Amino acid sequence: MNFRMNAFVSGSFFLFLFVGFIMLYENYYKTNHQKELYKHAEVISDSLWNYYHLGAAKYLQLAADLKRYENLIVKDVDGEVFISVNGKLPGELDQWLLSAGLIYIEDQSVNIFKNNKPIGKLIVRSRHDTIYTYGYVFCIIVLLFAIYILFFQIVKSKRLLEIRVENRTKELSKTVLRLKKEGLKRERAENELKWELDLNKARVDISKFLLYQQYNIGEISEITLKYASELTKELRRRFSENV
Repeated sequence: MNFRMNAFVSGSFFLFLFVGFIMLYENYYKTNHQKELYKHAEVISDSLWNYYHLGAAKYLQLAADLKRYENLIVKDVDGEVFISVNGKLPGELDQWLLSAGLIYIEDQSVNIFKNNKPIGKLIVRSRHDTIYTYGYVFCIIVLLFAIYILFFQIVKSKRLLEIRVENRTKELSKTVLRLKKEGLKRERAENELKWELDLNKARVDISKFLLYQQYNIGEISEITLKYASELTKELRRRFSENV
């Protein structure tokens, strides 16, 4: 798989992973947010029943600051406001994201029960700001994607280097074998040249014997057979080497 194809496949996988995370997290966020509202309603039910708003107000103010609620309003069964708590004002980044539509305001309400009877209602206005979580996760996914691409490039470069080393080793082995053969040919040529010199020397010696010395037929035959035997041995040796 080449680099472009691998980048496309892995990029598509990480994109699918990110979209899947958004879908799952949205469902988790809404479910968890609803559970928190029921928990707040349960905590302040006693205060509403006894019309003691001081403890409930402190609790709701803490919840508003911690969960970044815009405001929380508690109404009794007659619809009269029992407690009203405002959260922190949105910062500049929140305001910009609100204007861009990446954060939106949503209103939710849950009934407050005491002894299984409704005694009021909790109304919560909150900023749906999951974009921050998505931003963090997106940065992590981009980082993982970059690490994967870098790892793929390192593995690919290592493999190419191994192939180059393997090819170079084969070339060097062929070169060494060729040089070895050339060395053997050179050695064989040197031996052949030496043998030719020895043979010529033998011819010269025989000629000298025939010209300047007085030998009978037996001695001449002995000298000739001696060099003929050496010539036969040399021919056999060369033939065996060629075979």
